[in-house]
Amino acid sequence: MVALLVFLIFTIGKFAFKKSDNAPFGDMEDKTTLLVLILAHIQLLIGLFLLFVGPMSNNFSHMGDIMKDSYLRMMTVEHPLTMIIGVVLITMGRVKMKKKPEAAAKYKTIIIFFALALVLFLSRIPWSHLNG
Repeated sequence: MVALLVFLIFTIGKFAFKKSDNAPFGDMEDKTTLLVLILAHIQLLIGLFLLFVGPMSNNFSHMGDIMKDSYLRMMTVEHPLTMIIGVVLITMGRVKMKKKPEAAAKYKTIIIFFALALVLFLSRIPWSHLNG
């Protein structure tokens, strides 16, 4: 997850500078967005695997109790759903960017969609439980 967050921040910052400089949108920028897309989808697959096969997988049998516990609800429902929405935003941003003819529009599209995904990711990371 750290790699994805770092690449998202890097891409948003890099594209903001390039947009302000009216730089052309080239092959390297396209590959950068592709790398973020690949990292997001790999992270999503790992997360879904852990959700359905990992230690939290037995939580689905008693969802009523899960919904009463804020930590378990966040880890079983809110975190996965928010991460899925974030990956969808990254995917949508890249698809919409490919359809834009001008470089400024491409940069703007990526900045908006990737920033929304980043905000969602950061909002649902269980910061207080990362160190155990």
